[in-house]
Amino acid sequence: MSNNNIQDAMADQKTFKALCHCKSSQLSFTVPTSSLPLPAYFCHCSICRRTHGTLCTIHAKIPPPKVDLNTFTAYNSTPTVQKLFCSTCGAHMLDNAHEEDGEAWFVEISMVDADESTWNFESHHFLENTKDGGLSTWLPEIGGKALRMWKRGSPSESEFVQPPKLTANPSTQGGKLKAHCHCGGVEFHISPPRGDELHKDSPDNMTPKDKTKWYALVDACNSCRLISGCAVIGWAFPEKSHITLADGSPYRPLFGTLKAYKSSMDVDRTFCDTCGAVVTYTCGDRPNFVDVAVGLLDAESGVRAEEWLEWRTHRMSYEEDCIWVDFKNSMKMG
Repeated sequence: MSNNNIQDAMADQKTFKALCHCKSSQLSFTVPTSSLPLPAYFCHCSICRRTHGTLCTIHAKIPPPKVDLNTFTAYNSTPTVQKLFCSTCGAHMLDNAHEEDGEAWFVEISMVDADESTWNFESHHFLENTKDGGLSTWLPEIGGKALRMWKRGSPSESEFVQPPKLTANPSTQGGKLKAHCHCGGVEFHISPPRGDELHKDSPDNMTPKDKTKWYALVDACNSCRLISGCAVIGWAFPEKSHITLADGSPYRPLFGTLKAYKSSMDVDRTFCDTCGAVVTYTCGDRPNFVDVAVGLLDAESGVRAEEWLEWRTHRMSYEEDCIWVDFKNSMKMG
């Protein structure tokens, strides 16, 4: 092949790179420019939520990537799907699936260094697993384009209908809210708050109006994105005194299959060392609180756990970090 032909071939392709938070794990993949933008979808299945700790995941199918798998931990979430996350910081970056027509690779597009125009956001999948619609309730469209809402993972299935907004508050009736990762190596329980006294240490901007609930928000900070593998993550903010472990013992920073990762001087995070789920965030500014990844919660009402949580919906936390402008604006409108 002549130099001109090689240059023409290279001009018809584009290479993308992805790097985790700790920079231990990275990958690249090359696609024909004619294939852009790449189809992307939001997966709300319980497997993705409980292996990431996020409200959903955002995937795109790619050609086989160039990647050193020695820096990753592999987790077989099903007999045909292997999820790959950084062994150091826990960032999910790739799924390797064995489909009927052979091997397939899916990248967590939030990890890819690429413009928003690289992706063609098409649909929300497996919404029936959420019960309440999860993140899709706040994100029915992006950039004026409506996203299809599928009960399961195929357009051949019927569409998901958003349920009416929850008005009941079962958390005041006692009981505990279970949280767990996909592999079951991490499990704990959250008790509901009781009255104003419990929220006296809450920062003003993180204090719920309904004192029978814990505060929750959607976070778009770069560190959370590069550790969770998703553009946004939902956090709930219970007090440590209201968290008990599966055996009934008081909360402690490390238990079960948790692994610690220090993302900055004053911030400690944990993730499941087996399945990679983001679990907690703690910082020196709020010593009495533990930020809990909402994707792990097992509420009767659904993924958003609105009988337990009061969501801040007027803005995302660290929205200035959000990597996609249309996505950010659509979330704010939703």
